[in-house]
Amino acid sequence: VEWMGNDFEPVIAEEVAVKNQNWSLSTKAEIIQIYDPQQTLNSLQQTTNHLHAKTVGILGNRTVFVRLKQGKMIWWQAVNIQMKEPVSVEYDPEANRLQLVLKNNSKNVITGQLVINGNFVQPINLPAECTSDTALIPEIYSCLGTNRLQIRDNGIVLFEKDLLAWNLKNLNACYVTVNMDSFMNAPVTGIFKNRYLSPRSPYTTLQTPVQGVGEWCHPDLTYNIDDTGFRKAIKNKIFTTPPGIPFHVSEGENNIAFTTLWDNYPDSLVIPLSGNAFHAYLLMAGTTNPMQCHIPNGIIRVEYKDGDSCLLQLINPDNWAPIEQNFYLNGLAFTSPSPLPYRLMLKTGDMNRDAVKVFKVKHNDVNKRTIDGGAGIMVDIPLDASKELKEIKLTTVANELVIGVMGITLMKEQKTGVLFADSEMKRFPQAWRLDHGSRLYFGYSQGLGCLAMLKMWKQTGDRKYYDYVEQWADSLINEQGEIHLYEEDKYNIDFINSGKIL
Repeated sequence: VEWMGNDFEPVIAEEVAVKNQNWSLSTKAEIIQIYDPQQTLNSLQQTTNHLHAKTVGILGNRTVFVRLKQGKMIWWQAVNIQMKEPVSVEYDPEANRLQLVLKNNSKNVITGQLVINGNFVQPINLPAECTSDTALIPEIYSCLGTNRLQIRDNGIVLFEKDLLAWNLKNLNACYVTVNMDSFMNAPVTGIFKNRYLSPRSPYTTLQTPVQGVGEWCHPDLTYNIDDTGFRKAIKNKIFTTPPGIPFHVSEGENNIAFTTLWDNYPDSLVIPLSGNAFHAYLLMAGTTNPMQCHIPNGIIRVEYKDGDSCLLQLINPDNWAPIEQNFYLNGLAFTSPSPLPYRLMLKTGDMNRDAVKVFKVKHNDVNKRTIDGGAGIMVDIPLDASKELKEIKLTTVANELVIGVMGITLMKEQKTGVLFADSEMKRFPQAWRLDHGSRLYFGYSQGLGCLAMLKMWKQTGDRKYYDYVEQWADSLINEQGEIHLYEEDKYNIDFINSGKIL
């Protein structure tokens, strides 16, 4: 093509934009019209040669189309924008300590507080387009699974990101299991023994076969789900995972509560909760297919009594997997940004994050990823410990799959008293040596420690705290389980500088 006349005027626009911040475009050509199919621009201000807007929407590569006129020529100009968060967070999801680096992607200084899981607070002052030093988060403030990072300024959340890390530990955790026995509506082994007949299209389709698994070229495909090992691993209705998280599970025939958009089970179920907690773990199992990849399969919503809520989307393959096989990940269309979660091998009762290496996934069948006996999955959701819990709701939102929950466990917030009590019990197995070595003396510090331990006994129900105090202070404990020589409002550990004590 040979052109005559003046060259096209260039379009000058910011190729990298920060979400919810200002973006601009300028050109000497006349701007006639804007077409924004991905809804990338907000608060748009347009003049003959300039555009000003705020970038919003989904992160990643976006495209805006600008209709321009120069002389007699009118054309659509594609403008590419790479959308980033104001802050990028780098961390190793496989490390056993949480350490992170922050990068300020914006052109403004970021000041405020770095907050981890609502507890760890550290001042932050990050210059524009600069990278922070590595921050090592104390283990007591990190947790197994999802760690919520926030940057706050005067109580306002400027930025929030969830960091998933399954190799971290829950130090001094206080777990409360939820009794779901009355909600169980099926045995997990029966998931492919049903006939899922409705709702279904009356016409020829490529829908999932009636047994709930398979595809058009394998209409009779099924799998044997065997939970014998899982049942044997249950002790007094408690199944304990390798990281130490206990789940109350049903020992009866029905050991899972299924939901589905098929008519066989309800599409959702609601389980009442009470008290406060800063984390919830769920032991689950169900189905999913390639056509449900990268979209919400189900939703877990936790409701608080004040009307607020938080939710977790179950997305294949980020945090949701088919019961009969391992994740299908090829690094292309089927890829996940998340580290592999814990999976429960139902036939053996074992639990691990790498089914291929540890549990010898079969590679000689149709999909080459079959797990002998099937597998469940553990997911988690961070909570607001300042709010009183009301209920948790599981809802299936995608067609042609089944989602079930076998157990729910809440992790309660730990006060300094728990840490102090546990550390002192470890340092002085004999209570009468508490804080005084070999001297028999009931002093201020010993009384303070014993008060903390009795408080933890009342809060957690763990008898070890009461038994420890009773070794030495049995004559000092009144009928209310309090040391009557001390007034709790005066000596309560929560009102004293914990740094001096520890």
